[in-house]
Formats: sequence, C-alpha cells, structure tokens
Amino acid sequence: MESRVPIALGADWAPSGSKNLLGEMKIARLVSQHEHGFLSDRAIVEMVTCVPAKMIGWQSWLGSLEVGRKADLVAIAGKNTPPYTDLIDATEADLIAVLIDGRPRLGRADILDPRDPKMELVRVASTDFLIDLTEPNDDPLAGLRLDAAIAKLTYGLKHLPDLAAKFGAHVQISWPINRTLHARVGHGRGKRRRQRSVRARNYQSRRRRSDGA
Repeated sequence: MESRVPIALGADWAPSGSKNLLGEMKIARLVSQHEHGFLSDRAIVEMVTCVPAKMIGWQSWLGSLEVGRKADLVAIAGKNTPPYTDLIDATEADLIAVLIDGRPRLGRADILDPRDPKMELVRVASTDFLIDLTEPNDDPLAGLRLDAAIAKLTYGLKHLPDLAAKFGAHVQISWPINRTLHARVGHGRGKRRRQRSVRARNYQSRRRRSDGA
C-alpha cells in the first residue's frame, strides 16, 4: 500500500474459502487487523469497486456512483454504522437487490413484482428473491431460465476436460520485460495441434549470466 500499487479483490479463487466478494472483503479486513490495521474499510471497498474498474480501463463506466456511469450496484440492509463498514459486515441475508445497468436483476420478493413473467423465484439465505435472467431475442442467452443455467453450469464443470478438448483452447501469457510467451492449443479433424512461440531467449541468456551459469 505504501508503494501505491493498486490492489483488487476477486472471488474466483479458493485459498480463503469464501463464496463471494462479501467474504473476500472480510478476509481482507482480518488480514489488515492482523497486520496492525494497514487497510481502512473504505480502502477495502475500493478494492472491489473503483480500483479494479480503473485497472482494466473501465473507470468511465463502472466502479463509482456518478452521473453518466452504468448503474451496476448492490443494495444491502444497513445497520447505522459507517457505510463502508456496513458493506463489509453484510452477508447474503442482508442483500436487498442487485442492479445491472440500472435494471433489477435480483431483489427481495417483497420489493419486486412477482407477476412479472421475466422473474423467477429463488431462495437465498432463507429469504425469497426474484431473479431476472432474460436477455433480448438476438442474445445467445435469450430464453435461458435459472434451472437451465444451473444445469448448463453443472454439466460444464463436470465435463470440463472433455469440453476443452472438443472446442479447443487458446492461451496467451504475457512475459515480463517486454518478452512474450505464446502457447496455442488447437484441435482439428480429430488431431491435436500445438504451436508454441517463445520470445525470451535474450532474457533467459542474461538471466543465466547474472546467476553465474
């Protein structure tokens, strides 16, 4: 933090054991408390909002509540504490609504209209919510309902290696010091093709010389 290196939190890993960003923020606060409180609650919330938006160049659209930004936001039940503390303390049971581009995609059943044909009922943390997954007719996900989405994700995770082999994969890794390592994996006509291009010879040579090799 002292070096002002931007830090973002994400929920796509397993070491902390948390299920979502609400859990990740709590882990970050515990780490901060263990290290003499080097992170404020505001700094932790910024790690899941404006900081990652700026890191990927989306700060003009996302990451803060400002005029002209897309209204991607989450509403939680407050507890009359500072708002940043409220958000970190929140659990799934405190969730009120989730909006994407200003459109309610998830909300408690008592604040959204259950008669809306786009809405589906789902239970989260012993609370009834309505969820809207509908997309325009020209969207690849048009017509997808919650049960179908769950079934597709379950099948995909169970058969991930087979699906990767069927559809192929392309991986590109950025190498430090202006060197690039490219790895391509392709599948065609039942035969597996691999192409690898490594542009790090000069870097590796200098590395060996500096190590005394």
